[in-house]
Parts: sequence; structure tokens; C-alpha cells
Amino acid sequence: MDQCDREVKETAIYPGRNGLQFKIDPIQKKQILAGNATGLIVATLGLGEKCAKFSNKAVDILKSKDSPISLKQRASLAHDLGGVYWYLSRCAAELRYNLQMISDINYEKLSRRKKEGTLKGSGDER
Repeated sequence: MDQCDREVKETAIYPGRNGLQFKIDPIQKKQILAGNATGLIVATLGLGEKCAKFSNKAVDILKSKDSPISLKQRASLAHDLGGVYWYLSRCAAELRYNLQMISDINYEKLSRRKKEGTLKGSGDER
């Protein structure tokens, strides 16, 4: 766990924040959710709220003028991205991943799609 992951975990104060717990289903021989997903739900809702806040602010800035975004506006947007990052980190942690693992998964997926010529299009499994 890197420093950022530790700091995000230490500042997570919400119900069910200890990550999803899994157990092995003895019949299907695969992992299933044991307990509730309250932490993931809270983190997901927080992520949506922070993404919306960032998006709304970016739209307001871009609609308000034709000139380049000021340093103050960039700093404000970066501040809001910090909230997005925090909740994204918590979502990953609730699933027992960290952001490096998520990044690696995404890189592998995009590399495979590039190799197969399926970068354009829709659907998770193309």
C-alpha cells in the first residue's frame, strides 16, 4: 500500500468503510459477498457527487468566457479533482484494489483493444 492509499484509508470516516468481505460459496466454489456493501455504496455516491461538482464547475467556467482558464480557476478545478480522487481511491479500496491496480487493469484492457483494433465502439467486452 503506498502513501496515498494509506492516507485515503486513514481519512475514510463513513459507515461500513472497511471494504467488502468475501467468502467462498461451497457449492459454486467462487467468491461471494459476505455481509453488506454499505462502504462501497457510500463511496460510490460520494464519487458521483464529487464528479458532478467538478463537471458543473468546469461547465460554468467554460460557458462564462472565451478566454483561457485562469490560474485561480485551474486551482479550483484541481481542488475538486482531489475529492474525485479520494472517492475513487475509496471505491477501489472497498473492492480490495488500489489505484495502481485499477490503472494496470485499464492499461491491459486498452492495450488488448488496440492490438485487436477495437478501441472504437461500445461495450465492455469487445
